[in-house]
Amino acid sequence: MAAGAADLAVPHRQALDTALGHAEAGVPDVFLVGLAVLNLLADAAAVAPLLLLVDDVQWLDDATAGVLAFVARRVGTEPVVIVGAAREGYRSRLDSDERTCVTLGPLTDGQAAELLADRAPGLRPCSRACRSPPC
Repeated sequence: MAAGAADLAVPHRQALDTALGHAEAGVPDVFLVGLAVLNLLADAAAVAPLLLLVDDVQWLDDATAGVLAFVARRVGTEPVVIVGAAREGYRSRLDSDERTCVTLGPLTDGQAAELLADRAPGLRPCSRACRSPPC
C-alpha cells in the first residue's frame, strides 16, 4: 500500500506523510488522513478482498482511533473488513452501535488443549505446559 500513497491527491498524501512523521507540517487533519487511508484500503481491496486486524484497540491514541472510526464508517461499499480486538472491560472510540460487536470469553483449559492439539500437534510438551509460543 505504501506505493499507492504516491497516487493519492496531494492534500491527502501530505496529511498522511505528516501523520506518519515523514513530514513536518504540524498536526495533520484527521479528515484528510482518514480519506487517504480509505483510498489506500479501497485501492488495495480492488486487487483482492482485504482484512484489517487491529489488536489492543483500547490502547489506540485518539488520532489513530479517529482515523479508524472514520474509515470504518465509510468502508461499507468496499471488500474490506476491519476487525478490532480489545480486552474485556475496556472501551475504545471504535465502540459503536453501528458495528457488530462479538464478545469472546476466555477458553477453558480443555478448549485450549483441544485447540492446541488441532492447530499445533507437534508442539513440545514444555511449550504446551507453559502455554508459551512454540520454541
